[in-house]
Amino acid sequence: MSTTMADWTLTTAGWGPVRMGSPLPPNLRGQLKPAWECIGPIIQDSSGNDRMEFWTGQPDGSGNITTLHIVDPAVSTRAGIRPGDSLEKVKRTYPSATQFRAATDMTGDVYVLADDATGLFFEIKRGATTVEHISVQRIDSFSAFQVQICGGP
Repeated sequence: MSTTMADWTLTTAGWGPVRMGSPLPPNLRGQLKPAWECIGPIIQDSSGNDRMEFWTGQPDGSGNITTLHIVDPAVSTRAGIRPGDSLEKVKRTYPSATQFRAATDMTGDVYVLADDATGLFFEIKRGATTVEHISVQRIDSFSAFQVQICGGP
């Protein structure tokens, strides 16, 4: 596996060497910025923009990863889907992706590509036709990115 983050892709198992249900690899800790207390640390790009969130429930990243969340369009799934792509492209690329949840007052539509208990979730902003966020999380405990509300860094 490549040691360069630019080469890593998101799958239902994780992102590069980062694995769901496991602690963050020690070699990544120096690149992390503390984040919201209920989520976990964030990797930022050189301009200070968030690119990937690791939800561990601890701002220092301790604990096991429960959710990986892409917020940067430079990061993609193995098949090349990234934030900003159209819902139609997601459906063409992943024909087995299904609507997980319709839009609510707080969120847009959510589509999922399921792999046993874990899924790749594609969140479509309410009223939009493009992917706003992509996450990997357990299907039975999905939490939309827009409704993660807790304390600050």
